Amino acid sequence: VKEIFPDEQSIIYCDAADGKDLANKILSLKNNHELRNKIANNGYQLYKDNFYPKTLAKKLITYIEELNKN
Repeated sequence: VKEIFPDEQSIIYCDAADGKDLANKILSLKNNHELRNKIANNGYQLYKDNFYPKTLAKKLITYIEELNKN
């Protein structure tokens, strides 16, 4: 997951089962408009580039075509 979603680029990670860390990350986002916008924009772009249905279909077709060549 960390390879696809870099921390503070398109997502914010927190320590599992650590309520204080989660609260701190929420407050950090609340207080940092620039970081919120960066994560929102990067996350949306990542979705469009990699996970949008048409994008996935194109990748799948390319993969199948490559398999058929072999």
